Amino acid sequence: MRKSVLKTIISMLLIAAMVMVMAGCEKKNASVSSVAAEASVEASVEASVEASTEASVEEATEASTEASVEEPAEEAKSASFKFVVVDADGNETPFEITTEKATVGEALLDEGLIEGTDSAYGLYVTKVNGIEAIYENDGTYWAFYINGEYASTGVDSTNVEDGATYMFKVEK
Repeated sequence: MRKSVLKTIISMLLIAAMVMVMAGCEKKNASVSSVAAEASVEASVEASVEASTEASVEEATEASTEASVEEPAEEAKSASFKFVVVDADGNETPFEITTEKATVGEALLDEGLIEGTDSAYGLYVTKVNGIEAIYENDGTYWAFYINGEYASTGVDSTNVEDGATYMFKVEK
């Protein structure tokens, strides 16, 4: 009898916790949520009381967990793009990048292909594929291109587009 009471109390605590979580997640539709939550609580309490008198604590926990709504985890999306490095002599070095990163900058940093410093405008790229170009030193810099066009966004604010071609080219 004592185990049965303990199981019932544990089940009711789990249900109360679920109701508080559900109520907090649905503030927008408070009136609809509270009616649905009350109905859900009543059904869950009845199911849990029955389960707790006949089943173990684990089975009661499973019954109350089944009454809750779980959202599936989002899968990270993989994208592939071409990346080309053009040095000061015009030599091209192509790369094929596959990544789950959101921006081109994140993907290239993750691959170890670019380095730079943070600035008020985003990442200031100073080294690409081991080649340094610093404007303050020799008037050269790394120009960023998207599908052959000079980019109007920085590498760290450009979202990865599957199948696109990104390029860094030394320019004066």
